[in-house]
Amino acid sequence: MRARRMLAINPAGVECTATWPAGMENVIVAISPESLHEIACHEFDGAECELRPMHLTFDNTAFQLAKLIREELSNVHSTSRLYLDGLITALGVHVLRTYSSAFRPEREEKGALSKAAADRLRDYLHEHFTKKLTIAELAAVCGLSPVHFTRAFTKMRVFGSRPRQPR
Repeated sequence: MRARRMLAINPAGVECTATWPAGMENVIVAISPESLHEIACHEFDGAECELRPMHLTFDNTAFQLAKLIREELSNVHSTSRLYLDGLITALGVHVLRTYSSAFRPEREEKGALSKAAADRLRDYLHEHFTKKLTIAELAAVCGLSPVHFTRAFTKMRVFGSRPRQPR
């Protein structure tokens, strides 16, 4: 069984504990509030933002960036501070774009999947394309109930198509 690549966002000052019923690979990255604020100033032209707490969200991009950070820190012979700073900045930008109050995505069709949920779904489908998937599993990736997921998914614009209009 492949390990799930889940992300949890904990803003500074928010208490957090976690337990797992079995062994699991974990990568924990802490970005100081000052560093995150500096990244946000550059990314959102000085707009104030705060992270929305997010628990156990599938996010392959954040997971891969965190693994690269861990690998660079584990390199005892030649850790590159420049490369490490770039990875941390990339992770910070990704987290802010995806999970902060400052990011204002393009207006989405009412009731459709959010861009963040659609991105997580696309990444999940790409990684598990050979596996038989259930609506419940796909809904969980998006953080929705199966019924809500089905409705939202059918309203998505895919490959430039327009959603069906109700009769």
